[in-house]
Amino acid sequence: MGVAKLLQAARSEWSGTLICLFQPAEELAEGAVAMIEDGLYDYKKYGVPKPDMVLAQHTHAVRAGRITLSPGPILTAIDSLEVRIFGKSGHVCRVDLCIDPVLIACSCVVRMQSIVNKEVRPEEFAGVACSSSHGGNAANIVPDFVDFKVTIRSYTPTIHERIVEAAKRTICAECEISKAPEPQIKHFMKAPSTINDERSEAILKREFSAYFGEDSTALYPFGASEDFSYLANACGAPCLFGMFGCIDPNLWDLKEKEGKPNEVPHHSTNCARIIQPTMTKALDALALAALTLLDGPEKAS
Repeated sequence: MGVAKLLQAARSEWSGTLICLFQPAEELAEGAVAMIEDGLYDYKKYGVPKPDMVLAQHTHAVRAGRITLSPGPILTAIDSLEVRIFGKSGHVCRVDLCIDPVLIACSCVVRMQSIVNKEVRPEEFAGVACSSSHGGNAANIVPDFVDFKVTIRSYTPTIHERIVEAAKRTICAECEISKAPEPQIKHFMKAPSTINDERSEAILKREFSAYFGEDSTALYPFGASEDFSYLANACGAPCLFGMFGCIDPNLWDLKEKEGKPNEVPHHSTNCARIIQPTMTKALDALALAALTLLDGPEKAS
């Protein structure tokens, strides 16, 4: 809303069509797809034309006031799997009569850690993680099933497909080895990688450096994921995704002085985000990006 207000106030300085979107459910990687499937780019339905460029930004765990942007791959593709391993319940005194889904799940998690090491080229980034596992509620009873969740991230589509297939293959093989029933594997989060357009990034980088000075810095790929790129891919448009710092400058400066910037809390209960100058710089960055890439007033009809 703030960026839209700024650009409306500067309407005499640009020409073209500005589309402002509020993307819901980003944390679930579902919002962009839902908008597209609902007919976002169906002009007869909503009157929204297909854009020539798609812009977005997000908070980042760096010093508040910094604006970060870089060309090429920025955010990873993501596939998240919800897995249920079935077993055969019974008392631990007769484990010979049981099929232990806890052991199978543990074997799956450990085995999947070898996928990146054994199936991905060293120069490629990829990650496989399991951060949620639940099964049973008694120390002496083998449960009927165990649920766990897996997240897979990478930048390259072919590599990503290989890792997803390897994870599923590993889970099914571990169940087969233990004579367990076929596991249940469901996708609950999926999004492609986000790749910044190099030509447009170079143009914006010059403008950002002139406007923000030393607060305009490079955005290094760090493995996070977003569903924003669906909005660009759906209409074949290039995109740019930047990030703006939100961490308390006092805390950031302290950690930087200590050589421990990675200890700044983010996505945690101790996250040290502040409102200002975060919001002002974020509004300025997105508005400046739009003004730079829109046509100038001399081209207005």
